[in-house]
Amino acid sequence: KLEEERTELLQRYQILSEAAHDLSWDWDLQTNKITHNEALVSLYGYDRSHLQEDIMWWAKLIHPDDYGVAAWSIQEAIRERRKYWSAEYRFKKADDSYVWVLDRGILQTDENDKPLRMIGSIVDLTNRRAAEDERNQLFRLSVDSMLMLDPNGTITQANAAFYNLAGIEPSPDDVHNMREYLNEEHVKLFDSAVDRALRDGLESHFATSIESEGGWGKTVQWGLLTNEPRSRLFLIGRDITESIEARSELEAALARSQEL
Repeated sequence: KLEEERTELLQRYQILSEAAHDLSWDWDLQTNKITHNEALVSLYGYDRSHLQEDIMWWAKLIHPDDYGVAAWSIQEAIRERRKYWSAEYRFKKADDSYVWVLDRGILQTDENDKPLRMIGSIVDLTNRRAAEDERNQLFRLSVDSMLMLDPNGTITQANAAFYNLAGIEPSPDDVHNMREYLNEEHVKLFDSAVDRALRDGLESHFATSIESEGGWGKTVQWGLLTNEPRSRLFLIGRDITESIEARSELEAALARSQEL
């Protein structure tokens, strides 16, 4: 029965990996041999004649700087009998270049909970990493305030524009909630936007004052949206204080001209 389960699980991984063009692998923990699908040849450029089933040959494909953490985490998962394991590290291609990958595995044990094998797949993260680098550059250089929040409104990341707007110095040890920078009335606007995002996946736009070291004084137009799993919130704000002041001055000038 265990062999049937292993075969079924492996077939499932093969189908999913081939459909997604991923590298699947099957590690026999009794013999320490590892087998894989054709993606090691088609995606990573290895010649079939050079492929080996020895787990130590496979381990050498992990970047030396990442090997310690990756090896420790998978051994820890096996030792603690955790069913699922994952790690990100640099994987060596046949041309000796490295690409960032996400490696995920499922542990199979026998009726006595003894580890038998691990079956998994490797996903190339090159495109995702490039997109993240581009996003991080935009995040750093933007003149608009950009923040990432958890569903409770706690700030997990903010750019320099926000810290300048709030008049505070960033500190990695400080944990702040976005509500700390809003007055009571505007907290309600923020909470409503968060609720729409997390409940319905809708984007919201609203304006608030923001508290800085000098007190209240900046007016900000915000846009708030969430990601697909609705596990994070993205908040983008533009300081519209000068625009409002200019409009007020124009309206006052028009009013005076009508009195003449």
